[in-house]
Amino acid sequence: MAESTVLNLILWLPVLGMVALLLAPKGTDRAVRGFTFGVMVLQLALTAWLYQRYDSSVAGLQFETRVPWIADWGVYYHVGLDGLNVLLVALIKPEALPPETQSLLQDPETMIYFSAASLWEIAIKRSLGRDDFNFLPEDIHQLALQTGFAELPIIASHSYPIVQMPWHHRDPFDRLLVAQAQSLPAYLLTTDSVLEQYSELVKKIAPR
Repeated sequence: MAESTVLNLILWLPVLGMVALLLAPKGTDRAVRGFTFGVMVLQLALTAWLYQRYDSSVAGLQFETRVPWIADWGVYYHVGLDGLNVLLVALIKPEALPPETQSLLQDPETMIYFSAASLWEIAIKRSLGRDDFNFLPEDIHQLALQTGFAELPIIASHSYPIVQMPWHHRDPFDRLLVAQAQSLPAYLLTTDSVLEQYSELVKKIAPR
């Protein structure tokens, strides 16, 4: 069974279980509790199976599913498990970046920005208890500055491009990063191929 199928099954099992209970003949409380417990055990088992196949060292979405939902409005059903972002890879494991990206980052003529939005995202994922985000945003902030990256704050004018931005996906942090790249302008390095649809300034890379 494909990992993406398992991820979708994990997400939809509670809904499917509820629908099954509503459609089934009225039974005893014991039967209902037994069925509910069975759904929970199955969901836990599938989650454990998927966890064993998740690679926290890989940036970008894993086990991804993206299908049109309301195509005329540009709305998609898009799910996946998020790995490390490019900023973290560049700071913690730069050797995992493609050689051409490493050369670009090492070029003294290159101005390298890191967005405050990325630190917001790191802080939120840390607060959610993500095992692959077991560091503090202030540590990443200081490391980025010590590495020579320039901090890019969020200012009001960065919101302007979002008004005309199509809804290829709904991640507010990614949409803000694209808007900041368009406002400067500057290239945005990402592992998410969906973001390339927004602008020629978005460059997808594939960490090794």
